[in-house]
Parts: sequence; structure tokens; C-alpha cells
Amino acid sequence: MRPGIDSIKLYVPGRATTGLSEIGELPYVPLASNESPFAPLPSVVKAIEEVVGKLNRYPDPGVYALREALAAELDVPLAQVAVGAGSMTLCLQAVLSTCGAGDELMFASPSYEGYPLLASVAGATAVKIPLRDGAHDLDAMAEAVTDRTRAIFICNPNNPTGSTVEAQRIERFVEEVRDDILILIDEAYAEFMGDPIKTVGLSLVRRHANVVSLRTFSKAHGLAGLRVGYLVGQPAVVEVVQRSHMPFNTNTLAQAAAIASLKDRDGLAARLAEVRTERAFVLDGLRQLGLPVRDTFTNFAWLDLGDQAEAFAAEMGRHGVLVRPLPPHGVRITLGDRVANERALATVATVLATFERDLSPA
Repeated sequence: MRPGIDSIKLYVPGRATTGLSEIGELPYVPLASNESPFAPLPSVVKAIEEVVGKLNRYPDPGVYALREALAAELDVPLAQVAVGAGSMTLCLQAVLSTCGAGDELMFASPSYEGYPLLASVAGATAVKIPLRDGAHDLDAMAEAVTDRTRAIFICNPNNPTGSTVEAQRIERFVEEVRDDILILIDEAYAEFMGDPIKTVGLSLVRRHANVVSLRTFSKAHGLAGLRVGYLVGQPAVVEVVQRSHMPFNTNTLAQAAAIASLKDRDGLAARLAEVRTERAFVLDGLRQLGLPVRDTFTNFAWLDLGDQAEAFAAEMGRHGVLVRPLPPHGVRITLGDRVANERALATVATVLATFERDLSPA
């Protein structure tokens, strides 16, 4: 093994629901991973069916058709768009392109669980800046920059807390730090905020050469099982990031599905509206139970349960509802359809009765 490989901590995924048995007469409710509760749109299923017979051929290695569709949608040149097997693959490429041994990769804490892993794989030092009031503390992040800082992630909206940072504040942050530091705006959940967020990352990319926007088809588009995401940046940055791209890493089904999903704006809009309805329903239900719940701009709710997180999630699991504990911070509950959400709220009420400590806000 190369030096340092044994120190890399494996990513711990949420419990897969494939093949799980039922709890009595009720199946498990999978609310641990931020997946869409909806099957792919009919237009997407049709597009997949049309290419199934071509799977004996390698996928387009340049992902040209999808990149062209994205470039047209975003009104940017083709050279500013890169596609990968989920946005996590592109995050890794970007980190490998900027960070090495002795360098620093900065991000908020808690934020996306994959960021520390990226630092470890690159051999870089992870610099974790605590959230302030559940959101990125960009003042503290700016103060923590050193001559070894090479890249900074801003997860907006943030996973797992669901909080956001105003575009103007992010831009001020970009202007405060050195322009040789790559700023990665991770916008995996941006669609759930509505139209105003659509151009936040992109507008920063247009004005700052050291900013990239990362997006995915796994969340709002409901294509988590196909693994397809994209990065938008200035051509010079995209070219460098693509140097670590592995050929054929975006498969044929994923490319066809993503193009079809981009085209079906009405279908996507209808599903996003349903997510917003369910989000309001779940947040209201949790608050009625007295739980500490912040506003969220994503497809999940966040409970600030601190050191009670693991016990709470375990008890939920014993009642057949799988949620994601992130100790010592809290528990994340992904939004499902109405049936799943009603069962989740009922289970939360049952579980709360087992806790001696009051979990309500101070």
C-alpha cells in the first residue's frame, strides 16, 4: 500500500433497503438516504428503453450529447461543462487536481460526509469549520485560510442541515480569499429551492475564474441509481479537472436518462412542487411534536439531537423507519411520499415516548 492509504476511513453508507424483510405487515420506510421517492419520469423511462439494445457498445466517452444539452440549458460554452458518474466523482477530480500532501481542503462541519474522504484520498489535511446557527460560518472560514489552503467546499443548501447562504455573501467570501484557491459550490439540492437559486453558482462562475458549480441528477431528477452529475466552471479549470477523468465513467443509460429529464421541465416542476408540499407537512408535524427543527430548503429535515442522534435513529429503525444519524450533531430524515411521511411522523411520536431526556428546543 502507498503511505497513508491505511488511514483513509471508509464512507459509511445508509442502510440499503433492497432485500430488507418487513416489520410485521409493514415494509421498511427508507428515509436514510436523500433519494427521490418517485420513480423516474415516464419520458426518462422511455429514453432508457430506447438505448437498452445498444448496451453492447461503450458509452460516448466525451458525453457530448448530454454536455451539449447542459450547455444549452445553462447558456454556457460546451468547454465549461464536465460530466461524471455523480457529482461526487467530479468533486474527487477537482480535489485531486488541487490538493496533495501538505495541502488543506476546507469545508463546514457538519456538511456532506464525503468531503473528509476526499481529503484523505488526496493526502490533504481536512480543515473543518463549525457551522454557526446551523449554517456556514463564512467569516470563520475566511479567517482559517492559510498559505496551504488549496480548495474550499461550500455546500449550498447544506447537507445535512438544509441551511443556505445568500449569494451575495458567498460572492463576498470569494472576493476575500486568494484567487488561487478553488471554491467548489456544491449545489446538489439547489432545485428544491426554486428558481432564484438556479443561477447562484453559475453567476459566480461567470465572474470568478476560481469558482465551480457542482450539480447532480441524483436528487431532484430522481436518478440516484444511474450516477450522473455535472460541473460548470471556466474552461481552463474544467480542462484541469478533466485530466483525472476516467474514460467511460458515465454510462449509456445515465446519459440518455439525464438528457430526457432535462427536457421534461413540466414533469420535474410538478414533482418539485410535491416535494415542497411534503416538506411543509413534515416540518409542521415535527414541530407539533416539539422537536428542534430548522427551516430546510432541501428534500430532507434535520433534527438537532446532539448525542441522542444514534439512539433516536436506532429506535426509529426498530420501528421500521430508516433515518440517518450523524453523531454528535443530529438526525437527517429524507422526505418521502405522503404515506411514508405520515408513518415517519407517527413513528417519531412513538419513539419520543421512549426518551427520558426532553428533546424539545431550549
